[in-house]
Amino acid sequence: MDNGIVFLGVMFAMLIIFIILESHNNKHPWKVGHHTGAIIVIGALFSIIYYFSEGNSHEGESYFEFKPAVYWNLLVPPLIFNAGYNMNRKMYFLNFGNIFIFGVLVTITCFIIYSGMTYYVIHYMGVNMTRYRNDLDPSLPMTETEKINMSLMDIFLWSASLLATDVVEVDFAAHPNLYATILGEVGLNNNEAIVLFNTLSSMKDKQISKNLIGIIIGDFILVLIVSILAGIFFGVLGSLMFKYLRWLSGNSVLETFLFCIMGLLSYYAGTGLFVNNVRLSGICIYVTGIIFGHYAYYNLSPQGKAVTKVTISFMGHAGEAGIWCYVGLALYSSIPGYWSWSFIGWELLIIVVGRIIAVIFCFYLIKLCYPTTFLTFSEVMYITFYGMIRGAVAFANAINFPWVRCEGTEYCEAKKYY
Repeated sequence: MDNGIVFLGVMFAMLIIFIILESHNNKHPWKVGHHTGAIIVIGALFSIIYYFSEGNSHEGESYFEFKPAVYWNLLVPPLIFNAGYNMNRKMYFLNFGNIFIFGVLVTITCFIIYSGMTYYVIHYMGVNMTRYRNDLDPSLPMTETEKINMSLMDIFLWSASLLATDVVEVDFAAHPNLYATILGEVGLNNNEAIVLFNTLSSMKDKQISKNLIGIIIGDFILVLIVSILAGIFFGVLGSLMFKYLRWLSGNSVLETFLFCIMGLLSYYAGTGLFVNNVRLSGICIYVTGIIFGHYAYYNLSPQGKAVTKVTISFMGHAGEAGIWCYVGLALYSSIPGYWSWSFIGWELLIIVVGRIIAVIFCFYLIKLCYPTTFLTFSEVMYITFYGMIRGAVAFANAINFPWVRCEGTEYCEAKKYY
């Protein structure tokens, strides 16, 4: 059976299922679970069934393996652009204080807590990992267990990969402040997690020291600032083009095409640049989308305004659907790898406990100094628990996490945690 045809066929079938589930969830909100989680489970079940019925092969892995390049260069850009362009900017800036608390302060606090608790688990709880199946190399045993060893820099990298949360559905009419806060937090949180992971990755071979920590913090802040400035540059450039080159508005199709290309250009140009060997963040296109929505939008033709809204929304939705379907199917290539159920359990507990501590500490500490807030206690708890959901950004970062096994072997074999 052609694995490529199987992958494409199943991928399109899952996209259809995803739209059906999302439409049902929007019409009849689910009391438990979410359609994104459901499609991941469906994809994972197919991966397991297909793996054990057809067997594993290098060809199959090449199709089903989660490819970060596809994720970052194809699926993510329209998703971030849509988040910036079609956001409710009035509510976003009205709730920017809350967004800053959850998107920046809580994220940094979570990183500190995750790192400390993971360090304790790795060095004092003795967690192991096991390879349960090995169909590709008969010379190796079917099962192999060894202890997980991670340096302090590895733990920092791993904790950074766990930071990225995911957006959840909120009724804007009933909870406008909660809606704006959650969307704003996800936007800041994900970009912050990406920058931090990239910053740490550029220094993964160095020993942790006081000077290195200062350099990491400096590079982290510098990359964020330069990424935002790059987004502003492309946003202002595009807005001025549509303001003064009025013939661009003569055809709504060409107008929309240029509008989208200018937005996506900010992502590819921005992420192609490096500052101190650290790649710039996708926040470039997020900022460009906000500026386009606030300035360039009003320089479009009446038809162009309607078409760009729908087109960019479609692109963002297609990227989101593709991501979640892709994540579920990627399990196929991970089955013959290493698994650690104890490590998974500990990390789930760390995410839950760390998130609760970080939110309560940051939000109510700020509230003591600045009592005015737009969120109720129940809304804060909603953000707390739904912020424990790890998004596709966390998965993509984790899939890039390097672990080199050298102890007890004659060679070093590069592997990845899943």
